[in-house]
Amino acid sequence: MSGVRPPIMNGPLHPRPLVALLDGRDCTVEMPILKDVATVAFCDAQSTQEIHEKVLNEAVGALMYHTITLTREDLEKFKALRIIVRIGSGFDNIDIKSAGDLGIAVCNVPAASVEETADSTMCHILNLYRRTTWLHQALREGTRVQSVEQIREVASGAARIRGETLGIIGLEHPFRGHRGGKWRSSLLQSCGHYCAAPRSEAARGSQKGRGPKAAAKHAESNLRSSPIFTKVETCFGFLGFSERGADAGRVGQAVALRAKAFGFSVLFYDPYLPDGTERALGLQRVSTLQDLLFHSDCVSLHCGLNEHNHHLVNDFTVKQMRQGAFLVNTARGGLVDEKALAQALKEGRIRGAALDVHESEPFSFSQGPLKDAPNLICTPHAAWYSEQASIEMREEAAREIRRAITGRIPDSLKNCVNKDHLTAATHWASMDPAVVHPELNGAAYRIRMTVKVQHMETGRW
Repeated sequence: MSGVRPPIMNGPLHPRPLVALLDGRDCTVEMPILKDVATVAFCDAQSTQEIHEKVLNEAVGALMYHTITLTREDLEKFKALRIIVRIGSGFDNIDIKSAGDLGIAVCNVPAASVEETADSTMCHILNLYRRTTWLHQALREGTRVQSVEQIREVASGAARIRGETLGIIGLEHPFRGHRGGKWRSSLLQSCGHYCAAPRSEAARGSQKGRGPKAAAKHAESNLRSSPIFTKVETCFGFLGFSERGADAGRVGQAVALRAKAFGFSVLFYDPYLPDGTERALGLQRVSTLQDLLFHSDCVSLHCGLNEHNHHLVNDFTVKQMRQGAFLVNTARGGLVDEKALAQALKEGRIRGAALDVHESEPFSFSQGPLKDAPNLICTPHAAWYSEQASIEMREEAAREIRRAITGRIPDSLKNCVNKDHLTAATHWASMDPAVVHPELNGAAYRIRMTVKVQHMETGRW
């Protein structure tokens, strides 16, 4: 079977397994945790073509950041690989289904940088509302700001925060299943809901025959005429309380709590979250994505990226947002269609945007559709970083590798994100744990011990 890979061989009768850091050079944090159970090497590669043949043939474990991508073709190059640990929360740069089919467990570190990402998100939000970056740039460029008129000119667009409403989309835990398709389908369903709201029952019935594209087009043309949009108030919207695929939901919740302290009201949308969560967190829940987009003055993305929500923010959804709203993305670059965002910024439909993640990384203002976009703040995928978070993230990643080596995959793993796709574990023979040294991989050690006992009892190998 293609998905069945042998256990990690480790113990007195086997050399230490090889673990490789694929896209980095510094292993000083990981080494103390792994040195007694594994040989640790680094590759500092940007693609699998740059990875040494010895690693491709012998590595049983891999550590990686977000700068390298592993497709099925890449994964098939690794002949002995049993576990990949993403040093971070997102794993959209790994084909987790193919990894599972090949018997490779994929893990992440979902919680280490929650506080840093939430704090960075709030910094972006405050920056957009209070225009701090643009005021600083004006002084650096030699602009003289003294009179009230001059202040009014350079601070144009600054707004009061208290009373604004924050909208968050997605509040659930990331590992409750791969249900991301509902994000996109619910978008079309809620379009139909908004169009149907002011109509009679007969009119609703006549609309049922429309296909998704026709319904979406009809929804866009009639969206603003629906009575549900007559309420006018300032709101701040979060796209992504969901932690699916990342620590996005945890970050969304952390941002919500911070935003409330600044005086924001908080909305969220999550089609999967059980009823009652909003009461526990003191938030207001909306039933459709459009409802959140329309009633939000600032939309902040905290979704994991998958094939279903790619370009969740596009030309169509931008038109559902309130005129002059803000957009913040510290989650995944692929969630935003940057061409649509650039056009919306130029036309003033979106008042300002702050992006820490981009469709193409490393990001450069000189390339791509955002180079001429006004009222835009960009940072280099660094919202997660602090020295403390970086160390904690690397330590937890190393501990996950250690659990894989000294335990059983996937049962011993703490944050395996592709258990549903893993086929190999179900085919391994169960072994007597009584003969397993507590710090050695029983899968390898037990096999040898079982064979020895059999030989002693029968005289045959």
